[in-house]
Amino acid sequence: MKIQTAFLVFCFSVTASAQTLRQQLQEFHRNPAAFMARLPPKAGRAPRAPFSKKDVETGDFLLHKDGFRKNLCRQIGSRRFCPALKQRGLRNFAEIDVAPQSIESFIEGGPIVRSARVLERYKEGRVRQQPWSDTYWPLYRGGLGDRYADPNYPRSSDWAQNFRYAMNLDIFAEPQKERLSPSEKYDFLVGDRQKTLTRANWDQGRYYQETYGSVERWMGLCHGWAPASYMLPRPKRSVVVKTSDGTQLKFLPSDIKGLATQLWASTNTNTLFIGGRCNDKKPKVDENGRVIDTDCFDTNPGLFHVLLINRIQQSRPFIFDASYDYEVWNQPVLGYSNTFFNPQTLQETDTAMAAAIPLEQYTIDKFKRYRSPSAKYVVGIQMRVAYLAETQATVSETNSPSEDSGLWAAYTYDLELDGEYNIIGGEWYNNAHPDFVWTPSLGSKALSVGDYSIQERWQQGAQIPGSWLGPAVQSSRHAQPLAHVVESLLAWAQ
Repeated sequence: MKIQTAFLVFCFSVTASAQTLRQQLQEFHRNPAAFMARLPPKAGRAPRAPFSKKDVETGDFLLHKDGFRKNLCRQIGSRRFCPALKQRGLRNFAEIDVAPQSIESFIEGGPIVRSARVLERYKEGRVRQQPWSDTYWPLYRGGLGDRYADPNYPRSSDWAQNFRYAMNLDIFAEPQKERLSPSEKYDFLVGDRQKTLTRANWDQGRYYQETYGSVERWMGLCHGWAPASYMLPRPKRSVVVKTSDGTQLKFLPSDIKGLATQLWASTNTNTLFIGGRCNDKKPKVDENGRVIDTDCFDTNPGLFHVLLINRIQQSRPFIFDASYDYEVWNQPVLGYSNTFFNPQTLQETDTAMAAAIPLEQYTIDKFKRYRSPSAKYVVGIQMRVAYLAETQATVSETNSPSEDSGLWAAYTYDLELDGEYNIIGGEWYNNAHPDFVWTPSLGSKALSVGDYSIQERWQQGAQIPGSWLGPAVQSSRHAQPLAHVVESLLAWAQ
């Protein structure tokens, strides 16, 4: 289902489910443990469940996510830095051996809104320039080796069957070049008869095939697509270029998106990251269903609220994940809309200040023992977050925002306020809440190992420079396309 973002973000007057917010809150207070264990309401299209049934039942999908989370950490010498949230403070977040980083580093400029006195001005927002949807280029189909335009491609759930078909073809003898996969087109472009980039893509699934007998369907390049979708422009049309031997070769928008995704998935960039790390697949909860272990509590709702409203108001997307919700992973956030409610009366209000009550008057507080000593007031929030979803690669010659796919999810929580009504923390009413958030820092650029040796420019209409071919193969050995190629294709696709 394709949904334009403007519709997605601003049609939040429809409740997250058949229940009204008041009915949901009444249900929470009747049986908080059951309510906390439910997945949050979603809408937009049927959510993709990328993990296997076994991984979901055993909780192993959390280990897969934790492995990805570790890869976002920065390696400096022999030390690995993984920023995380301090449970009871919004001003700094840090983990062992990391100098405290301010919240300003993630919001990246501008005054930070954290006062409940003005939150009604920030009840909704959306990014001005919409990121682009793309497939997550699943590894069982060869990543960028996926021959999505080839009617004879098996499209099997079996990696080995897809691999045998692709590897038995000579891309240089293929008369119908439009059937080539994005990586095969790239190899043909740079005259690489060893098909280095294509083989590197297939090799990403080979380990799992040879070790476990299969490649799970969730494995793909969403960690490359998500940042590329807003760090690089949308390819709006197809581009015809001259290859190393002068052949005319067409790159469709899906091909260009795929190469951009691969570039951002395979290179190191400066990444801003916030979120807890929990190695417990089934963390302990109290009688109300609230996770006890602070490492498993994940991103505090107060921090999430401040990050969300500030980045989106500055029209800066970021990427989020919901740890216990295996249906959402590495999605670019597009916008939000929230409702305030009085946590004692459960009544909706127009402003945060009208909903805020002194903590001593919150007699039905299920999280009393966890409140910050600095908290003086509490206000209820239901936040509906709009985010970009994957689509399928297509043979379309053009691409526009109307072809993107979007979803939204509703999260309920409260915010703790200090004596000056500043947000200092909060409590989730859903255990399946945003786990970690991340984004490349402002101005980051993905570069392959070969890009650093390139000086010559590629003029539109001319053959790809001969001086680029060696660096291209060098980069392909690391599963990296040249940024110079990707950025040239994107520039010509505008």
